[in-house]
Amino acid sequence: MENSISSTLVKRSSPFGCVVLFFAAIFYFYEFWLQVSPGVIAPDIMQHYGVSGAELAYLATFYFVGYAGMQLPAGMLFDKLGPRKLLALASICCAIGTLVFATAAYFQWLLFARFITGLGSSFAFLGALVLAANWFPTKRFAMLNGFVITLGMLGAVFGEKPLALMVEALGWQRSMLDLGIAGLVLAVVLFLVVRDRPKGMRDIHIPVTGKELWRSILIIIKSPKSWLVALYGALMYGPTPAFAFWGVYFMMLAHHLARPDAAELISFIFYGWAVGGPLFGAFSDKVGRRKTPLVISAIGAIIFILPVIYSPISTKWILGSCMFIFGFFSSGFLPSYALIREINHPKICGSVMGFMNTVNNIGGALLPPFIGLILDHYWLGKTVDGLRIYSLGDYHIALTILPLCMIVALLLIPLLPETYCRLREEK
Repeated sequence: MENSISSTLVKRSSPFGCVVLFFAAIFYFYEFWLQVSPGVIAPDIMQHYGVSGAELAYLATFYFVGYAGMQLPAGMLFDKLGPRKLLALASICCAIGTLVFATAAYFQWLLFARFITGLGSSFAFLGALVLAANWFPTKRFAMLNGFVITLGMLGAVFGEKPLALMVEALGWQRSMLDLGIAGLVLAVVLFLVVRDRPKGMRDIHIPVTGKELWRSILIIIKSPKSWLVALYGALMYGPTPAFAFWGVYFMMLAHHLARPDAAELISFIFYGWAVGGPLFGAFSDKVGRRKTPLVISAIGAIIFILPVIYSPISTKWILGSCMFIFGFFSSGFLPSYALIREINHPKICGSVMGFMNTVNNIGGALLPPFIGLILDHYWLGKTVDGLRIYSLGDYHIALTILPLCMIVALLLIPLLPETYCRLREEK
């Protein structure tokens, strides 16, 4: 079995594979735009629906519950059915969720809309990773992972200042309506362009029966090494969407900025991810180590999140630089995806990536409402036109959870295995 699988692995990159991966990454771009959008329109939603900070943060929770809850099923579906049809259907799901969000009469419908959007979004990054594994050599996987992240982070950038400008010009509901329509167009493009794998390549990722699919999930769940790698990823990834959700509001308060300017500063985090993702991936592939970039990532992210949260300096270029460098180092956790792939059998690549994303996004689901609960706990009852006003001290206390998460991640690294960039079958 091992030899037959090894003989089917891709040895060379394909030009058409680059096209396929690019459009899959465009879906990830779109998904990330949708993911960070509530952070920009948070004041509008709080005022329009009269909700508290904790209630507002449930928008992020419902998104990530849908996202994380679908990761294992999505991985199994990719292993069974392939990415092409699934990515097109997922884009339609994102579009429907966004259209409901734009037209909802009640706040509860916003929660439902974010859940639906999270379900569709759960296929984006995972589908791109499966396509990278299907179309490219193993030695390119971490670098291509970084390329996908780059496009995703550019989507997050568009979800900050460009979206803020759209909201200023069109209103938040019309802006979200336009994003929903864009998702329907993207679904058509994905269906027409994406192909599951190169012609003539026997699919190595599809278990024959549903029983084998569930058996593969049990193998991953019973693996302590897989849990440690995924937990590291959750602790490193979670602070980014959490700060993206609360950061615009925080920067407006802390530095007396207009919403587009605050959103622009937050976008520097995603610029850092866009640059750091492929560089850390290429660095990991080059040195033949997975744990080395993980150590660098954790230490650098901890150092540079502190001035972002606590610095009294309001100079825009200094704040932007700190956010960029924080994003750059945060992206260094991405070789952990290659690490967890390499400690598991290549036959269950989709399921492994699904497990990793499930655990990672638990952080994205839990941190925003936890921060919101802390803010509400210290809130002194002040409101302006129905909008709750939190103090700067409240934010400093609530956001302390972010560097604490990354400190725990750093302490986990000595417990992680080292694969030296080799698949399990190659060892």
